[in-house]
Amino acid sequence: MSTDIVKVTMNAPLQYSEHLMNLPESDVRMIADSFPSDDLSGEQRLRKAGTMLAQTKLYIDNSKTKDKLLACVAQSIAESILTLASLDLPLTQSLGYAALIPYGNVCTVSLMYQGLGELMMRTGTIGSIQTGVVYKGDSFKYELGSDPWLKYSRGDELATDANLTHSWCIAHNLHGPKSIEVMERSELDKVRKASKMPQGPAWKGWFSQMTRKAPMRRMAKYMQTAVGGMAQSTLSMGLDLENSQYDIGRMDHYKQIRQDNSDELKARAAASLAPPEALPAPTEIPPPTVDEDNALATIVGEMREGVESTLMDAEFILQVTFSLFEKNEITSKAEFVAVWNAIVNEKAFDLATGDRIPDMGEQA
Repeated sequence: MSTDIVKVTMNAPLQYSEHLMNLPESDVRMIADSFPSDDLSGEQRLRKAGTMLAQTKLYIDNSKTKDKLLACVAQSIAESILTLASLDLPLTQSLGYAALIPYGNVCTVSLMYQGLGELMMRTGTIGSIQTGVVYKGDSFKYELGSDPWLKYSRGDELATDANLTHSWCIAHNLHGPKSIEVMERSELDKVRKASKMPQGPAWKGWFSQMTRKAPMRRMAKYMQTAVGGMAQSTLSMGLDLENSQYDIGRMDHYKQIRQDNSDELKARAAASLAPPEALPAPTEIPPPTVDEDNALATIVGEMREGVESTLMDAEFILQVTFSLFEKNEITSKAEFVAVWNAIVNEKAFDLATGDRIPDMGEQA
């Protein structure tokens, strides 16, 4: 991988996390201006923006979904960073305040229960907050009213999504009695069904996290009526985060960006891989016969059957041509023959990784 400074193409996949450190200055300043505090100087804001970009790079590099995040449209990743900056929540896996979730080549932000708890604590009305889930076989008792209490101890049943029966939240208020919210499984299922993406990666991958957050969200909505100023605005933004991330309009927007970029790449690939008309046909290797404009894309598509990859055909053609062969254009007959032979005639490269595929003799 090249370490040279590469200008980020915002309407294309990010490809490398290092590209985040090369965002245009205007985008970095936009992130810097999004931090909610009124007490930050311009230099402090830029420093915080740089820290958040570094955190995002580290997060992606250590994520189990790294390849899918790198395949997300760069603009959606930048927008996710902007969202976290507006909440002033660090993207650090050890803290678990938020998660970046790839969905259909779009980077989305999910506020985890620790992050929501942090926003609630910033209101200055509670001293501490606890949340948890209950599984079949657990000992769980509680009482609401003027002097609420809750007692819980873990049982012997497996901690599976199917066995989850309740989620709960306790806020230790600085003034007055504790606040307790308890939600049964039927209520949690309704919350999931009412979300804009009930079968999305957040609910599928972090079910217990999402159910822990449900009673916290209910409690936080009550707090909004009693808390003013910037803390209330930030908390309100956090509560609205999931639905805004999976809004159909946002998804359609990035789908169109992705399609426009793919069309552009396909046109560039077709122009770069077309055999020079002035050059004679090679003698060692029979020249390919191309009768249709989309013949190359059709061949690549057939080669990709059964191969799991987030790249579109046109994007992969450019990846092989420009990255694997380190060329920006085809300038000679020999170069054209080598490229065409590698990706079409010999079919010698894995379309998901760009690695050479050994033949049966080499595998043996």
